[in-house]
Amino acid sequence: MASFAQTKLALQHLLNFSNAGDSQWNQSLDLINLFSLAGYKTAVFSNQEVVGSEVNAFSSIASLADYKANLNKFITSSRIAESQITYDGFLLPFIQSALEQNPTESRLDIIHLMGTHFNYDKRYPKEFAKFNANDIHYPSFADKKQKEIIATYANAVLYNDYILNEIFKIYAKSDSIIFYLSDHGESLYEYKGKLGHFVTSRFTAEVPFLALMSEEFIQKHKETAQKIQAAKDKPFVIDDLIHLLCDVAQIQVQDYNATKNPLSAEFNAKKIRIFNQKADYDKELKGEIAQPK
Repeated sequence: MASFAQTKLALQHLLNFSNAGDSQWNQSLDLINLFSLAGYKTAVFSNQEVVGSEVNAFSSIASLADYKANLNKFITSSRIAESQITYDGFLLPFIQSALEQNPTESRLDIIHLMGTHFNYDKRYPKEFAKFNANDIHYPSFADKKQKEIIATYANAVLYNDYILNEIFKIYAKSDSIIFYLSDHGESLYEYKGKLGHFVTSRFTAEVPFLALMSEEFIQKHKETAQKIQAAKDKPFVIDDLIHLLCDVAQIQVQDYNATKNPLSAEFNAKKIRIFNQKADYDKELKGEIAQPK
């Protein structure tokens, strides 16, 4: 699950050893410096804005990488003209080129997509407009206008899945593992009829978290692959990601905490998962059902 329903707050704790609620998050060791110290080459590919309060935490960490490709130079992509939209697929050649230039190096690549962020209809090219209001049956109380917007979200998900598959194809022929996750979820009118995030709800707390492993990775790291498969249903908060990555990359560092790593036998599956610093997910949000305003 996510720790916050807002990009700014989620990213402050996603890419370093801090946790939600830590006021000194910017003094924690971050992913780029961690992997650099361990001898990895680092790269960041981003299709989100470079400056702005929502992405300052990400941009400050990304600036430390050995290689950077930033497509979106605008303050916020929701304000750019239709002809200037940069779809996530535009990142693919940069990722391919970087990997071809350094095919055998130990590397950490961070790919920051726009994904399915609102406005949904700006997240995919027209050939991915497969769904319309007639295809939407959830939530049952949604009216036609709401279903039209939900359909654009479904199209954005379709395109996002395509991009994720294309990214995997780039790395699939090497010793690689991809972790895919979102910084927060979206309420598609499910939380009291509201659209978007920023609210304390199951629908904004629950996010996808996937591990995609190449065949070479599975063969060379059988124990790790087995541990990942065994951990697929364990409760996990994304601000603990760095502890999991330490295990996968076999990096030993003082900040590592095995109780926050779902691949470890010491993992604390009973940790209280607080969302938005307000709600106990398991006690207050987990059973939430979609409801109109």
